[in-house]
Amino acid sequence: MKKVLSVVLMLVMVLSLAACGSKKCKHEFGDWRTVKKATCFETGEKTRKCTLCGEEETEVIPKTDGDPGYQLSDYQIKGRIEQCIKEKYVGGKTTRGYDIYSVYIATIDSDATRGLFTDTDIYASFKVYGTFRYGGTDKYGHSGNGSSNFEEIVKVYKWSRNPDSYREAYILPTS
Repeated sequence: MKKVLSVVLMLVMVLSLAACGSKKCKHEFGDWRTVKKATCFETGEKTRKCTLCGEEETEVIPKTDGDPGYQLSDYQIKGRIEQCIKEKYVGGKTTRGYDIYSVYIATIDSDATRGLFTDTDIYASFKVYGTFRYGGTDKYGHSGNGSSNFEEIVKVYKWSRNPDSYREAYILPTS
């Protein structure tokens, strides 16, 4: 008798759970959340979630109508690289505290970064080699001057207009 009762009870539970899972949710979605912003180069993406069942809905955000203008010349890109390097080094300090007063860029190599980045339609990237000169008094009170070599990877926005407010040029952090 107990076996029959437990089997019937289990059968009722299984059927009630199956019926519960087959009910359709009358979705009540929350607000849209932008996952990826759309630009004039790429579509974006937004999602929202049902507050009742947790189902997620995703939509594509179309590209913006911004016009990036013309692609910069090599000369203009080199100017952005030089400005970016100068902003990092000139006026800065060495690890010992000497003042950095000049920068010389020896080589700008685009081949060294080939295949490293996927945003090549937006940015050009380069490995930049050079030397900076320093002098003055260090944090220990010693006077001196000298030079030191550097190697940086610089990414440059390669278009004449910037409707989506991309960074013009920046140095990637070293690991």
